[in-house]
Parts: sequence; structure tokens; C-alpha cells
Amino acid sequence: MMNRADDHEVEPLVASVEQQAPRVTTSRRKERKNFRSLCFLICVSLAVIALLSCLYVNKETVFDLRKSSTSYIRKKVDSAFSKKGKTVDGATSHEGKNVDGDIPKQAEKQKTKAVVHVGPQKTGSTTLQWAWASPGGLLNTLKEDNYRFAFINPHRGYFNCDVTPSGGWTDCQPSPKLKTFAGNAKNAGQNLLLTDENLDDRFVMPLKGLLASDDWEVTVVVVYRRIHEWLVSWYNQINKTTNLDKNG
Repeated sequence: MMNRADDHEVEPLVASVEQQAPRVTTSRRKERKNFRSLCFLICVSLAVIALLSCLYVNKETVFDLRKSSTSYIRKKVDSAFSKKGKTVDGATSHEGKNVDGDIPKQAEKQKTKAVVHVGPQKTGSTTLQWAWASPGGLLNTLKEDNYRFAFINPHRGYFNCDVTPSGGWTDCQPSPKLKTFAGNAKNAGQNLLLTDENLDDRFVMPLKGLLASDDWEVTVVVVYRRIHEWLVSWYNQINKTTNLDKNG
């Protein structure tokens, strides 16, 4: 059994320990809080790095796809418009020769080219047509490359079509104007560039009959536009060209 002298010695020691205990507990809490904060920052940093890596990879992939797609389309168009005996880069073409270097009989007669641009609407067709038809644009270049250009919209007299009650076209046939235009080009050994963004299924058979495969080397140019961009452009045109006011 402790005496009172011992009790007086123990009491200051207990008081000292009790005073230090909250300090130790507070210090540990701070350490744990700092550790959690550090772990959180590390996790956030890793997540941001992963996200940026994914975005960078996707961006590079999209860029490569766009680049390859643009390159392919450009090569096809350049090939369609290339001069006789020349490749895209201007080198001498050796197409039409067999292994021995002889020209086969079927390749002796060079077909004239017919490039048919069919749009569709809201894919920059008006810009292309203006450039092809303008002397300050590409009209002179087309002439230098032995091309005749025509915007063959039915409103311009290049097709004879029946008109439906709703105002649409049906049973379209090449008009004498279009037949004469194509015939003159063929007789002169000239190529054709025909365009209209409304050349849908109603004009397939008429154009097929006009540009017989035995006489023409036909290339059809179709422009692609992403559907979500196309819908916005089409919606804006409908609202800009409407005759209705704000009251309907």
C-alpha cells in the first residue's frame, strides 16, 4: 500500500501524461489527415494523366483517319482530273501496258472522261459550282485540262421531267440541250465535268444512257459530311429560306 508521500509523487506524473496525451492524439490526427490528402492528390493526378493520355491518343487517331481519308479522296479526284499520259505527280503514266511493254488493243483507244459531281446538298456544292463556273475561279484551269463544265440542273433545261402535284420531278430524261453538250464534247475529244447536288435515283438511268461505258470513263464524286453537322446546316437553311414570319 502506498503512503501519502508516494501519492503526492504519482499525481504530478499522471497529470503530465494526461497533458501530453491530447497532444499526441492531435498530432496523429494531423498526420492521418495529411496522408489522406496526399493519397487524394496522387489519385487525382493519376486520373488527370490517364484522361489526358486518352484524349491525346484519340486526337492522334482522329487526325490520322482524317489525314488518310483526305489523302485518299484527293488522290481519287486528282486521278480523275489528271491529264492524259500523266499521273498525279506529273510523272509519265505506264497504265495500259502489259508486262512486255506493249499496248493492248483495248487500250489503244483512249476514252474521254466524264466526272459527275452529285453533291448531296449542304456539302459545299454551291462553292464548288461557283469555282468551276467562274473565269476567276477554276473555269480556265478546266479548259486547260480539256474539260467542259456544265451545271445540269433541270431548271437550266438539261433534263425533261414531269412535275408531280407536289412540285417534284419524275420520269426525267436528258434534254436535247444535254445530249448536244455531251455529243459536242465527245466529238471534240473533250472531257466532261457535270454537277448538280440533286442528282439522286431519278437521274441514274438517264445519265447512264447518256454516258455509255463504251464512250466515257465515268467517275462519280460524292461528298461526305458528318450527319450531325449536315442536320444543323439543313435546319438552318430551312429556317432562313422560309416565307413564314414569327406569327406563322
